[in-house]
Amino acid sequence: MNLLHDLFNRQEKAKDLKNVVIGLIGSGVFFNLAFYYPNLAAFVWPGLICLTYLIDLSSFRLSFYSGFQAGLFIFVPQLIFFVNIFGIYGSALWIVPCCWLGILISICYGIKKYFGLKNA
Repeated sequence: MNLLHDLFNRQEKAKDLKNVVIGLIGSGVFFNLAFYYPNLAAFVWPGLICLTYLIDLSSFRLSFYSGFQAGLFIFVPQLIFFVNIFGIYGSALWIVPCCWLGILISICYGIKKYFGLKNA
């Protein structure tokens, strides 16, 4: 019984790792390309699709942490001017939008879990 549980747990962790990698790297790359190159503004949509991969994780906590990390990939390159204005303490302001994204992703996870949606 324990061996069977470990097998399913490994498969779930592998699925979580795949979703986290797609969600973090994909959203970070697409959003930053859309921000720095205005003619690539349509890349926001694939970035949003990559963020939806973070909703399909195995726990509320993992979805929040992954959303927070996605926020770091998305917002930090755009908010680097905080460090120029406030010095090193300006980097603490990066936490605010990252927390909002993490909260949004975890709320979407909770809605999916509560209503039983298969694919969000």
